[in-house]
Amino acid sequence: MSQRLTASVWWALPIAFFVMCSGWALTSPVGSAPDDDFHLSSIWCAQGERAGVCEETPANPAARLVPANVVQASDCFRFKADVSAGCATSIMDDAGLVETERVNVTASLYPPGFHAVMSVFVGPDVERSVLAMRLFNAALTALVIAALLRLTPAGLASASVLAITVTFIPLGLFVTASTNPSAWSIIGIGGYWAFAIAFLRHRNWRDRRGLLLAAATLVTAAMAIGSRVDASAYVVLATLIALTVSGWKRALGTPG
Repeated sequence: MSQRLTASVWWALPIAFFVMCSGWALTSPVGSAPDDDFHLSSIWCAQGERAGVCEETPANPAARLVPANVVQASDCFRFKADVSAGCATSIMDDAGLVETERVNVTASLYPPGFHAVMSVFVGPDVERSVLAMRLFNAALTALVIAALLRLTPAGLASASVLAITVTFIPLGLFVTASTNPSAWSIIGIGGYWAFAIAFLRHRNWRDRRGLLLAAATLVTAAMAIGSRVDASAYVVLATLIALTVSGWKRALGTPG
C-alpha cells in the first residue's frame, strides 16, 4: 500500500496543486494580481497592433489603446478593503478602448516571452481570456512539479518540492495562477536548479530520462529568462551552483 501511494505521488500531488490553483483562478476578478493593469495591457499588445485588441494612438506614441476591462478592471476596488470586486461589473460590459501608457511594448521593462505566450489566449471576451491564461499557468506549474517528482532522484525531488512549498505560501500560490510574469520566474527557477543538477549527474544524457531532463532544464530556464530581467541573474547563479554541486570536471566531461 505504501509503495502504491509513493508511486502515485508524482501525479496526485500536481493534480491537487492544479485544482487548488484553479480555485483562485476561477474566483478572483480580473485585475486582482499585482500590477495586473500593466501586464494585461502588455499581453494584449504583445503581438503588435490588432484592431479592437491593441491599437496605436498617433497623438501619444508611448501609449496604446486597449479594451477598458483590461486596464481599468480593478480601479473600483484596488486598495479598498471594504469594496467588493462586484463593482467591476459595470466595466465588464464596456467594449470601448481606452488609452494607457502602462504597456511593456513601449516601456520595455520586462522580457517579451511571458507576455507573448499569454497573448495566444487573447480573445473577444476579456474574462474568459484571463481565465484561460491563469489555468494555463497553473497547469504548466503542475507539469513542472510532476516532472520534478518523476525525473529527478528522490533527494532532489523532495528538496525541490519542499522549497517550492515553503516559498509558494502565500504569494507564490497567489501569483502562480495569474497573469503576472513572476509566476514563470518562481516556478522556472524553482525547477531549473533541480533539473540542472539531475541532468549533470545523469550518466547517459542520450537515454530517455536524460533527454527529458535536458528538455526540462531548457524549458524552465527559458521560462525564467523570458519572464523577468532579474530572473536571468538567478538562472546564472543556479547554473553555477549546479556545476559546483555536480563537480565541474564531471559536468564538463573532463577526466578527473
